[in-house]
Amino acid sequence: MENKYDCLIVGSGTSGTYLAYRLSKLGFSVLVLDKEKEENVCNRFDLIHFPLNDFSKHQLETPNINDEDCVEIFHDGYTRSALDKNEKKNRKDIFAAHFHKLFLRFKKQAINEGAEFTYETEVKTILYDNKRKPNGLLLIKDNKAIRLYANLIVDATGIRSALRKHMHSDYVDPFYVSSMDRFYVVLTYVEWLDKKRTNEITSWPYYKSWVAPSDNEFGGLIGTGAVGSVEHALEKQEEFLNNVKIKDYKVIKTETGSTPYSRSPFSFVSDNFFICGDSACLTNPMSGEGMAMTFDYIDMALPTLEKCLRNKDCSVNNLWPINVEYNSKVGCFNNLIRTLVIALFYMSKEENDYLFEKNIIFKSDGDKEPNMLFALISGRLKRRISHKSFKKLIQQYTKGNKLCNHYKAYPKHPKDYKRWMNKANKLWNNAGKVAEYDK
Repeated sequence: MENKYDCLIVGSGTSGTYLAYRLSKLGFSVLVLDKEKEENVCNRFDLIHFPLNDFSKHQLETPNINDEDCVEIFHDGYTRSALDKNEKKNRKDIFAAHFHKLFLRFKKQAINEGAEFTYETEVKTILYDNKRKPNGLLLIKDNKAIRLYANLIVDATGIRSALRKHMHSDYVDPFYVSSMDRFYVVLTYVEWLDKKRTNEITSWPYYKSWVAPSDNEFGGLIGTGAVGSVEHALEKQEEFLNNVKIKDYKVIKTETGSTPYSRSPFSFVSDNFFICGDSACLTNPMSGEGMAMTFDYIDMALPTLEKCLRNKDCSVNNLWPINVEYNSKVGCFNNLIRTLVIALFYMSKEENDYLFEKNIIFKSDGDKEPNMLFALISGRLKRRISHKSFKKLIQQYTKGNKLCNHYKAYPKHPKDYKRWMNKANKLWNNAGKVAEYDK
């Protein structure tokens, strides 16, 4: 290890490794640190899905079916209603992969571009210069204290947000991601008794459950997610299996884990500091998946990061465009969806079927986009949607729209951030959380 780098990234999961790859590809010196052994990185689940077309979009080597990390490449996804009467079909070119081996694929490409990695390395504290700006890290490696310095320090440590929570800054949001802000996932790996392997993914949003391919010759996996706890996710999976008929199977193994299901920090940057991945709570508001969203976010941030690193000036003023672009163009709409999702937990199975029937939220490729408000009013008049559910949908849409508009008006300069943040806090407190209704 050198003493000084352009960038120090703490956390060698997929987001930290991908950022290292892209920055190294631009010619910057990058060191990725992780407290774990390499074999323990990205192993919370055996399998993970990633959009196949995203490999080329993110300048990554496109995989093929014979690669070591590949489980399946499938092209169709199905979404089914609560009563299992209505189905939507969407083209989804998905790479199903062994999670740890996929990480090794990304790491190999990062190393080929010049990135360095070190494991079993503990970050003791953030180092600051005489202006109280972070400029390095104090590490413990092999029982020895090491000081490393960089123009940019990145928190990619995942949900625990090891750096973000301890930063001394007016711009870094130190909130804790509690169990009520996490999407807990149960993956049950099965072997189908009819000896026919699953080759596509089918999901039932009402039960937050899905059936997908696994690496077993005659198998698949049954996945379920829920906010609050693993126990709640297990209860939801049992509810799913009691209400939806799937093929007979025997259980091979079960895995559990969690991902953030929370608003993102109000600011992703501070002086010489950047947040990405689960540390930034970047997850899909509908599915809870995060890797594809994070890679898009990193790509959006790259031009600003490159400019700052080239000029050796990663001040909060220079990094601020990352906040503005993401929040005003992407975060705003994710917040609307995240707020609207709460209303879906109010709905009955019959009401969920009505949404499918009228292409509200759920639709196949090529289906005509409905006038959502008209379709909801029609459903209310025909008593297909209850007064309680209709009222909650309108309330949550109104709250979400206010959040969306507030994020579209994200302050162009840090000096206006505090006032904007205070209002955002009030809007989020009023929007509610999924955990309050997912019972």
